[in-house]
Amino acid sequence: MRDLNRIELIGTIGKGYQDNPAVMVNPAGKHTKAQFTIVCKNEFNGNVYETFIRVSAWNALADAVAGMQEGDRIYVEGSWQNGSYDGKGEKEGQKIKYSEVSARIVEGMGGAGGEVVADNAVSLPVSARPGDNDDLPF
Repeated sequence: MRDLNRIELIGTIGKGYQDNPAVMVNPAGKHTKAQFTIVCKNEFNGNVYETFIRVSAWNALADAVAGMQEGDRIYVEGSWQNGSYDGKGEKEGQKIKYSEVSARIVEGMGGAGGEVVADNAVSLPVSARPGDNDDLPF
């Protein structure tokens, strides 16, 4: 049986951290990487709960989200990943662990007011998606 690591999210782009923009796009070697947070709201027993999910997008996907801002509605499909890096500054010498969604498909769904901005779905080519060419038993 084949394993499956697939995440689908619909939410809004969250506020940037400190003075950073909501969507940070930076060069990463010969690639381009965008990082942002999706805020997903759920209601339970009359209370609204927010979940903040870190997302990374690369190259063409990074370009697709580069112009998006805090509050824009977005659809992201990707896979869940865990990672770590060595801390700097106050956390120097510590291993910092994180979890994020590595995006394969990104689509802007509308602005902060809910209106549809554009149909700007972007996804990786089929050949770049591992396992998509496998014959599934279902």
